[in-house]
Amino acid sequence: MSHEKWHDRVFSIILGLLLLFISCGDQSSTGHDQTAVEAYCPLPALLNDGWEVGRLHDVGLDSVPIINMLKEIERWDIHRFNGILIVKDGKLVFEKYYPGHVFDFNIPGLTATPMQYDATTRHYLASQSKSVTSLLFGIAMDRGDIRNVDDRVETYFAPEYSSNFQNGKELITIKHLLTMSSGLPWNENPPATGDMYQLFTVRDPIQYILTQSLESTPGQRFHYNSGSTNLLGEIVRRRSEQNLLQFARANLFTPLGISNIDLKIIRGETYFASGGFFLTPRDMAKIGQLCLNGGVWNGRTIVSRKWLEESTRSWIYPTEFGMGNGYGYQWWMNEFTAGGKQYHAYFAAGWGEQLMFVLPTEKMIVLFFGEYYTTGPRRSVHSLMADYILASVKR
Repeated sequence: MSHEKWHDRVFSIILGLLLLFISCGDQSSTGHDQTAVEAYCPLPALLNDGWEVGRLHDVGLDSVPIINMLKEIERWDIHRFNGILIVKDGKLVFEKYYPGHVFDFNIPGLTATPMQYDATTRHYLASQSKSVTSLLFGIAMDRGDIRNVDDRVETYFAPEYSSNFQNGKELITIKHLLTMSSGLPWNENPPATGDMYQLFTVRDPIQYILTQSLESTPGQRFHYNSGSTNLLGEIVRRRSEQNLLQFARANLFTPLGISNIDLKIIRGETYFASGGFFLTPRDMAKIGQLCLNGGVWNGRTIVSRKWLEESTRSWIYPTEFGMGNGYGYQWWMNEFTAGGKQYHAYFAAGWGEQLMFVLPTEKMIVLFFGEYYTTGPRRSVHSLMADYILASVKR
């Protein structure tokens, strides 16, 4: 064999091995076992609902950790997740739904009626509603319906409820309501006797919230208080002269192309701002994308960037629940570590494992919906985020 032919043959062998190595490496890092990818991570359906869809690898996400997460969840004796979604770079790239049950406020919790969740099924947001209400409050601020977060709450409820603002309560500001630091007591549980239950049984729910005596100086400490959020919703109603659902439709949902919604009423024109919204997971993801877009949707400003920056920064350390390391205007904050890298997220959180994480640096939104109303999952969603979802981000 001539030297030239020998050289050409060696070069062909090396080139073939190199291509094989590249192919195998691509398969292991991106999950190009097409059977597994199509089974666990198919292309989300294009539904003409405002979402552009794509695949995980289109936006630089590795499918292997996502598939491993789904396999782990499926190995649990029983799991109560109803849906998991991932949006990145403005594309819906992952969507998984599971069968569950119909939620009923009257129980409260689950009925025995089965429900097959899918992309068009409304899901109970629970306290994710608080973050939606924060956006609505910001829109009212942008419109000039509400002047300043440092305004005293008393001025928005005078003269009807003025007699309640005594013995330090006159110092409560809107910002205290937004950051759960009003100093007013609140007990979510037990279901049949707690403040949340009372809110739906008393003749005047606003009076019920404002009648409570201070347990700490306003602004001094965090105390989770759904009553505060309902006061915020009532302020929007009083200043806009629309009930909260009307205001939400006109100023948030319709501009986002969202029509499949519901909001529970407490009494009369007072709506359940702290925990009454129902949206499809895809529509909730639009809320997250609106935040990533700086308040802009299809070229139209829905809520100001200034409000989003204020409301999604930490104002106070949350001493309850252990869900995050900061609290903004009805949004939680947290830092995740994955692969030696730290990720900042702000998130909406609700009873039953309703969670939407917004990661600005990664231009990414991750949503979990569940029905863990009486017990938590075997592994926390925060753990699933760190060990699987963020592990899929290629560095």
